[in-house]
Amino acid sequence: MPKMDQSLVFKDVEKCLGAGGCIAMFPEGGSHDNSDLLPFKAGIAMMTLGTIVKTGQVPIIIPSGLKYFKRHEFRSRCVLEFGRPYKPTKKIVELYKSGDKRKAIALMLKDLEARMREVTMTAPSINELHAIYMARNLYLPKNLDSFTPEQENEIYQRFNKGYYQVKDKPETQQLVEAITSYRQMLKLLNIEDE
Repeated sequence: MPKMDQSLVFKDVEKCLGAGGCIAMFPEGGSHDNSDLLPFKAGIAMMTLGTIVKTGQVPIIIPSGLKYFKRHEFRSRCVLEFGRPYKPTKKIVELYKSGDKRKAIALMLKDLEARMREVTMTAPSINELHAIYMARNLYLPKNLDSFTPEQENEIYQRFNKGYYQVKDKPETQQLVEAITSYRQMLKLLNIEDE
């Protein structure tokens, strides 16, 4: 596709945010069913920093992550989780104002990606993501039906944080491989793990 001139969109967004308005942005630039986040587009940083420079208003970004409890099922329950509010640091704003826009944008996108990873479950491949979900289900309490959706989501969030702390350890990689082999055997035998 040819490159589009987004200047009018940017102006409208900066005007809205500068007046204290609210908009929804998708920093990946589109929808997908990948197992990991796509690289963030620069637009979210440009619009945010442009608003600060042009209007003096500092927009607050609320990272949001959509989690499905059984994403393979039609009309699965899901939770929209809101992360910690984010504002660009003074360093990022000063870099942007001084003309080092690329560095300012790169730093802001790195910050935003970290915040998004706090509220989403991602993995480098679909097999690893399925293995993580299966491992998570093994460790869920047996009486999960007695938990509120908020409590259930908190359990998922804790598992997510714990996984990212140990994901690069050899034992964790061996466990992911073993679960992947188990999942492949179940698929071959056309049975489900209960």
